[in-house]
Amino acid sequence: MQRISSQMNNNNTQGNLRLQESKLNKANNQIGSQRKIQQLRDDPIAAGHLVKYQSYLNRVNTFEKNALTLSDEFSYREGYMNDSLNIMQRVRELAVTGANGIYNKEDMKNMSVEVDELLQALVQNANAISSDGNAIFAGTNTKTTAFDIE
Repeated sequence: MQRISSQMNNNNTQGNLRLQESKLNKANNQIGSQRKIQQLRDDPIAAGHLVKYQSYLNRVNTFEKNALTLSDEFSYREGYMNDSLNIMQRVRELAVTGANGIYNKEDMKNMSVEVDELLQALVQNANAISSDGNAIFAGTNTKTTAFDIE
C-alpha cells in the first residue's frame, strides 16, 4: 500500500500544469507562425512527408520555369523561321520571274542584287543570337557563327 501525501499531490499538480503550459506554448507558436511543424521533432512522420512534398514542389516549379523559358525561346525562334520562310518565298518568286526570259539584262541585274540582299538577310537570320548570347541555329556550337557566305 502506498501513502499519498499532500506533497505528492502538489508535485503532480505542478507537473500537469507545466505539461499543459508547454502544450499551450506549442499551440501558440503554431498559430503565430501558421505552421503545424516548427521543428522536425514535433512530428517526425509529417516532417518526412513535408520534406518529400517540398521536393516535389521544387521539381514542379523547376519544370514550370523550364516550360516558360522554352515557350519563349520557341516563339523567338519561330519569328526567325517565319521571316526566313518569307525571304525564301521572295527568292523563289524572283527565280521564277527571272526564268521567264522576258527581262533585259538590267532587270536581271536588279533581280540579282535583290537576291544577294535576301541571301544576306537569310544568313543574318540563320546567325541570330538569343538573349543569353548563344547562337540559335548553331546546334551544339552555340558560341560560334553558324553560317558564313564565301
